[in-house]
Amino acid sequence: MDPSLDTVDRIRRVFVDSLRLNILPRDLPYSRKLDEAAGMDSMATLEFVAALEKEFGFRMEPEALRLDLIRDLPRLAAYIETHGR
Repeated sequence: MDPSLDTVDRIRRVFVDSLRLNILPRDLPYSRKLDEAAGMDSMATLEFVAALEKEFGFRMEPEALRLDLIRDLPRLAAYIETHGR
């Protein structure tokens, strides 16, 4: 099942806002890895995850805090829809 466009759009907005990027959320292609759009060090990753948790009202499970999930927009959106609602 593909994640909803609303979830993807919200993640894009949170990503741009939490990392204070000078781009529009819609300019992040769906298939592009998020860390390719902006350098993500460990602090940036933690800020992004904290902002996602606040936006979607849930806590990410510790085992989900892997870069391969967090950087992959489609997988991250699917994870949030499964665990965040």
